[in-house]
Amino acid sequence: MAFWRNAAGVNLPGAISRTNYHGINGFDSRCAVYGNALAVLTEMKFPDAKGNKTLEFPEGYKTRKINEQP
Repeated sequence: MAFWRNAAGVNLPGAISRTNYHGINGFDSRCAVYGNALAVLTEMKFPDAKGNKTLEFPEGYKTRKINEQP
């Protein structure tokens, strides 16, 4: 919700109090990047399906591998 308020405050001020999270282009992608940044840059844990904060990355996150060339 905090990320929505910040994004809406910049892009769609009239939607800050909404909870349906529609109306900002790319909001889902921005959320995913924000969650990934939190996981990499902090020691914050994310909630699992039961709501327990045990996950290193947001649920459903798939790591990408860097293709290294010799």
